[in-house]
Amino acid sequence: MSDALLHDLLDACRRLHAGGLLAASDGNLSVRRHNGLIAMTPSGVPKAQVKLEDLAHLQLDGTIVAGQPSSERAMHLAIYRAVPEAKAIVHAHPPTAIAWSLARPELKELPSDGLPEVIPEIARYRHGRDMGISCVARGSAAGSLVTYLLDIANVDPIRYALLFERFLNPERVNPPDIDIDF
Repeated sequence: MSDALLHDLLDACRRLHAGGLLAASDGNLSVRRHNGLIAMTPSGVPKAQVKLEDLAHLQLDGTIVAGQPSSERAMHLAIYRAVPEAKAIVHAHPPTAIAWSLARPELKELPSDGLPEVIPEIARYRHGRDMGISCVARGSAAGSLVTYLLDIANVDPIRYALLFERFLNPERVNPPDIDIDF
């Protein structure tokens, strides 16, 4: 039995964590194995630290063969049953989504038109910062809670009572932006 698929799952966990898309034990990943079993990240273990022996294994009907699967296993299994072509599932809790849900609890769903543009900019900023390049964030989201929570800006807008309505304004035609200057 080849463990290459399981090693890919562990690598994805580490990469998502390193990219700031998973924090601590948030989120969960799974893969459909060639033998029909579903391998899934365990409950309560930080994704950056998951080891091969930590992975849980389930049958498609939900029977746990080994380990302690994620509490989100029902969602994963429902997707695998509904979409036989599905080979892997990533259920992440990126800080951008968490920040949106905290800032706008009345929203029933996140504004998908704004988040895709934000994530690549975060990666560019972090890469520049990690390379020792001085980076400055600006744009409509620069003074927002989101940029503070993502460690892009070091000014806490709540502490200093800064307004960040423009970033959250549903009347805005264009999605929020974060421009990175190197």
